[in-house]
This record gives sequence, C-alpha cells and structure tokens, in this order.
Amino acid sequence: MTKQTSEFSFWRRRSVLCIGLPTLLVFIYFAVLAKPAYESQAMIIVQNSNKELMMPIPVLSSGIIGGAGNASIKDAYVLLEYMKSPELIQKLDASYNIREHYASPAFDIIRKLKNDANFDDLVGYFRSQLHLKVSSDSGIISLSVKAFDAELAQLLLTAMIQQSELTINDLNERILLSTTDIAERELQKTKDDLKTIRERMFEFQVNRKVISPDAEIQMLLANLSELDARILSKKTELKTKEQFLKEDAFDLKTIRQEISGLEAQRNEEAVKLFLEDGTSIPNSAHEYESLKLESEFALQSYTAALAAFEKAKLEALRQEKFLLTISAPTQPVDASYPKPWQGTLTAFIIISLVYGIARLVIATILDHTV
Repeated sequence: MTKQTSEFSFWRRRSVLCIGLPTLLVFIYFAVLAKPAYESQAMIIVQNSNKELMMPIPVLSSGIIGGAGNASIKDAYVLLEYMKSPELIQKLDASYNIREHYASPAFDIIRKLKNDANFDDLVGYFRSQLHLKVSSDSGIISLSVKAFDAELAQLLLTAMIQQSELTINDLNERILLSTTDIAERELQKTKDDLKTIRERMFEFQVNRKVISPDAEIQMLLANLSELDARILSKKTELKTKEQFLKEDAFDLKTIRQEISGLEAQRNEEAVKLFLEDGTSIPNSAHEYESLKLESEFALQSYTAALAAFEKAKLEALRQEKFLLTISAPTQPVDASYPKPWQGTLTAFIIISLVYGIARLVIATILDHTV
C-alpha cells in the first residue's frame, strides 16, 4: 500500500469519525430524543379610536395596512414589551403551570426547562419560545408561541392576547381618569356652588314669605296707582257735588268716608313699600337680586365646567386604544420542531464546514513546520 493510499485511508476514517458520528448523533437526537414542539400563530393590531378603521377584515390590505400611523406602531412595540414581561409570564404560569409543562420532557435535556428552574429562568426560557414581530409599514403584530402540546400552545397565545386586551382597557381607563379628573373636580365644585346658591334662594323665599320680590313690588306699585286713581276720582266727585249739595249732605259724608278709607289703605300699602328696616320689600328685592346674580354666575360656571368636562371626555376617547385580532391563534396540527431530516442535513453541512476548515488549518500548520 502506497503512502498516499495510506494517508487517504487515514483521513477517510477520520472524516467518518469527525463528521459521520456527530451527524448520526444529531439524527438520533432529532428522531428519537427531541420532544415535538407545536407553534401557535396569530396576528393582531393596536388601533387608536381616532383612526377611521372600522371596516371589514376583507379590506384590511387597503385600510389597516395603509392607515397605521407612528402612534399605532409605538403602541405595538409597547404591547410587545408587555407580552415579554414577567408579570404576564407569571399570570400564564399561575393559570397553566407552564413551568411544569416546559420541564416535562424526560429525555430532551437540550430544549427542556431544567427542573430546579427559578422564576427568572422561566422568564428567560419562555421568552425563547416566543416570536414577536411588528410590521413597520402596517403596525401589525405577528406573534407565535411554542409548547410541547398543540392545544396548550393555542391556549397560551389566546391568554396572552386576552391579557394584552385587558391591559389596554386598563390603560384606556387610566387615560380617561387622568384626562377628565381635573375637569370632573371642577364640574363637581361648580355643581355644589350652584346647589348652595339655589338653596339660599329657597331659604330666602321661605323666610321672607315671598316668591319674587320684583313681582311683589310691581303688584304694590300697581295697587298704589289704582288707589291714587280711585282717590282722585272720589275727590273730583266730592268737589263736583259740593257745588249743589249742603255741607252735611249724606252723599258728601259717604264720599269723604270713602276717600279716607282709600287714603288709609294707600298709606298701608306705601308703608310696605318704603319701610326702612331690613324686611322692606325693596330691601328684599335688593337681596334677592344679589342672590339671582350669584345664581346666574354659578349657572354659567357650571355650564362652562360641563362643556370642559365633555370636551375632556371626548379627548380621552380620541386617545382610546383597542386591540383588533386579525388572525386568531391557530391550533397547530404538525410539530414545528423537530424536523429530523432538515435538522440533520443542516448539522451535516455545519460539521463538514467546521471539519474542512480545521483540516485546512492543520495542513497549513504542518506545511510551515516541515
């Protein structure tokens, strides 16, 4: 056997050992030891309510994909961070015991979660099972999660979307409260002020036994005018009859008594109008007018506060966000991992390249040492 033949046989045996054996081990792992993993996929989008996006799914390509703005993309990235958050992973673990599930494979020690894993290990492992991507053009979020059970993968992804929607609803509520809080407090203050002044007006009317001092004054003035007219009429009648009746005539006495009665009645009415204490009708009217002015101002303040509150609510609604599910979480039929032949071929190529490079390096070193 020549030297070249011997050397060729040596490298062939070494190639079988360095390439064939590792490739065989990889194939055994993929075909026998690896636990099948299933991947559930979904597509969602975070939408602001000020976007005109309420259209059927069939026209998504011309609506949603073309209408997403920077705000929606930012919201999408925020949502992605929440989906990777320890808080959400903790909720999933509490509901579906994912720690035990991912640690369950008995032989797949490469891909399983270690049995004594703490919560930080679980967070890191679960994040490795997630695939989250945001389209920069449309703001659509593509997400998937892997599990060793197809149904569980779908349940986990559904729960993630539901929890994300609850988080967005909570965010909307906080936006509404923060935007309307000041306006609502001002509205309540003006409402209380209006209620107080209205109660003061009612108490005033009850205490003074008057509904409207202005109306009382008008009525008194009308009574005085009427009494003055009657007194003048009686005095004119008296002067006329004094010209042809005796001084002690019965008709003259009757007219004089009527004039005296009308004048006495007029004095009583005038006293009500021009009494100089705090209970006079003009004084009551003055106080009532002050209360009316306060009431009108309070009503205007309340109206303005109500308009500001409604505007704040509208602004909050414009900032409202909601989650649209474009594609619901799927329940996978075939395992996405492992793929024995594809994985083995990939491993064979990588091992061959590494072996070839190593052989080339060794040969170069040997040539330079001769």
